[in-house]
Amino acid sequence: MTANYYDLLGVKSNATFEEIKRAYHAAALAHHPDKNASLSEADAMSPDIFQQVQKAWGVLKNSDTRSTYDRHLAGQRMVDQVVVSEEIALDEMACQELEGVCEYSYPCRCGDYYQILSEDLEEDFRSMIVACSSCSLNIRVDWDEAVQHKEETL
Repeated sequence: MTANYYDLLGVKSNATFEEIKRAYHAAALAHHPDKNASLSEADAMSPDIFQQVQKAWGVLKNSDTRSTYDRHLAGQRMVDQVVVSEEIALDEMACQELEGVCEYSYPCRCGDYYQILSEDLEEDFRSMIVACSSCSLNIRVDWDEAVQHKEETL
């Protein structure tokens, strides 16, 4: 999904709860396959829009999850400005288990390492920018639920 939840509902990020609630109801009605017979064939074949609207409401209706989401958006804006020298998958990093926590490392071209702990992997997100411990290079580390679940069972 390229749009954020606010864009999806057609509200500003500083919208009140009532504004978000009204926008949610309008979007849910507009995209619900059983409620709107005038949906185009493409919309009718893709329940993803309605599900995204439901997910947006699920996050934005609660002040705690909305605050977490807002922090994620702010962080994403910062990440978009960071120069990433390489993108790798988490399973490309070496894992050394220390007291039930996996310490992942990946060699940097400067000779040092990028490092991340399994406990730093946030369950709501699927990637993270990791800085080298010695130089100014950054990598983006991507992971999926299977890898994260595997690490949670260490």
